[in-house]
Amino acid sequence: MSVIETIKNAVSIANEAKNWELKQNLLDVQQIALDMQKEITDLREENKKLKDTSELEKKIKRTPDKPTIITFSDDEEKIPYCGVCWGQDSKRIPMGDGSSINGMCHEFRCAICGNNSGK
Repeated sequence: MSVIETIKNAVSIANEAKNWELKQNLLDVQQIALDMQKEITDLREENKKLKDTSELEKKIKRTPDKPTIITFSDDEEKIPYCGVCWGQDSKRIPMGDGSSINGMCHEFRCAICGNNSGK
């Protein structure tokens, strides 16, 4: 039996006994238990996100000539991602092909933060 079910049973007994003060206290405890349950769920989600981010962090590959662009070791396509957005918010933002100079040098630019890889 869960805490909430136990409290509901106690509220029912207090109701039958016409003990309104006990009933109110039990309802207060029930609300606290519900709030705690939500907080636990939120913390579990946050913990999972942190673990996932930590695992991705281990897979980051940076190149010395373009340190603001990252790739991930398990990405077969080697998509370039914005290192600035990753560093700030752990967001995987693909770098778009911004332009080419004389058809040879490519410049990558992040559509979110404007990070520019240079030539």
